[in-house]
Amino acid sequence: MTKQIISFLLLAITLACGEHHFDDDSYDAFELITTPDSSKTYYPEEVIIFTFNSDIDATIVEKMELSDGEGIEFIPTISVDKNRLEISDLPPQNDIIISFLQGVRSVDNRLLTESNEHGITSKRFDFNFHIGPALPQLISTLPENRSSATVAVAFSAPIRLKKENIIPEPNELITEASTAILLYDHPQPHLLFSGITTPLRPGVIPDIVIDGVEKEMQICTLAEPEITTNDNSIQILFSGNCLLAFQVGNMTEICQNGRCSIVKENLNPESYHAFDVTLFSIDGAHKESLRIKTKMAEAHIMISEVMHSPSGEPEKNHEFVEIYNATSLPFDLANCMIDDKNDKKGVDPLLSDETVLAPGATALIVGNESMIVAQGAGNILFVVDDTTIADAGLTSTESIQIICPSESGEEIVASYSVSEYGKRGFSVVIEKDGTMCDSIAAGGTPGVYSECP
Repeated sequence: MTKQIISFLLLAITLACGEHHFDDDSYDAFELITTPDSSKTYYPEEVIIFTFNSDIDATIVEKMELSDGEGIEFIPTISVDKNRLEISDLPPQNDIIISFLQGVRSVDNRLLTESNEHGITSKRFDFNFHIGPALPQLISTLPENRSSATVAVAFSAPIRLKKENIIPEPNELITEASTAILLYDHPQPHLLFSGITTPLRPGVIPDIVIDGVEKEMQICTLAEPEITTNDNSIQILFSGNCLLAFQVGNMTEICQNGRCSIVKENLNPESYHAFDVTLFSIDGAHKESLRIKTKMAEAHIMISEVMHSPSGEPEKNHEFVEIYNATSLPFDLANCMIDDKNDKKGVDPLLSDETVLAPGATALIVGNESMIVAQGAGNILFVVDDTTIADAGLTSTESIQIICPSESGEEIVASYSVSEYGKRGFSVVIEKDGTMCDSIAAGGTPGVYSECP
């Protein structure tokens, strides 16, 4: 009886203290007996399963922490069945941590422990898992609410689709990444897609059924393309009451609401560019050939480096945005501003005695307590009017815009979109063609235009 009382007292003490050790002979341990393989990739539709050697107190869920790679809590579905705990609805493309905190118990009030060379130990249990992408989903089918011999479908991610995956089988199937166009001789009232896979991960997309609408085909009208050019880009807008999709080279795109556009960037000034376009409408395919010339050279700038997650503390003193003039003409940044998320909240003016950025030169944007030392010679240093850049500083999940005065009021002259790059202590490097990567050197190369290896 004395031994039992002592064991009970030891268990009670663990509620208020940290790690404890129990005598194997005096304590019947409550332990994990199987844990998921943390070396494999799990997928959002899979289930992560833990089993224990005794039935689980359902309040175990309240004694768990679930967070992603950014430390943000995620909310999955958790179910408890006797000694089995299942976690499902996993966040796609994420690294997650599942933690059982001290205080997790069995139904008969025994603390979760682990047996080791020191005996039985009460502690916190942390498990790390990598979650891969979800299976692609059908996000768009055109046309809507009308009969058509041409059907265009778009998925949320790239797919692998063959003619034999479709019933009835189309005369012609055109696929590119996440888009597919089906061509028939006449409208199809019912389509079945099966056996579709994706290059991004294992697994088969569940069967998809598309029911058509029995209506007479309307008269199809395609408008003349609208062409917009400047010195380094061309935009072509296609529209029509029955336009479904277009294809240029290897690019295929769905045309929502009968409108879609081609944008070609990083072109040479005063040069001709040919476009052989196939337009897909409800009455079939139409081909167009266009030859378009860019305008005379103008000055442009780009965001060439972003340090959003520095290792130094405080972070705001080590963040920076680098601008690069990749053209042969100077660019004046007088009265320009920096914004993030393009929401006009916390927009900061770019302050410097010198504002004209020479061809091939860089400018660095920092907070007014920055500890950054620019490495490049002859660059411009812009200091914003507070300690953080834009709205409370930079983050890995926010875009960046450089805004300058224009004839129409304001214009975004350079921008950076959120990317997967810029791991802690390294910057995001952006090349002239838009290629991105992590900086080779820790801390980045502030003030020096760099390219990816």
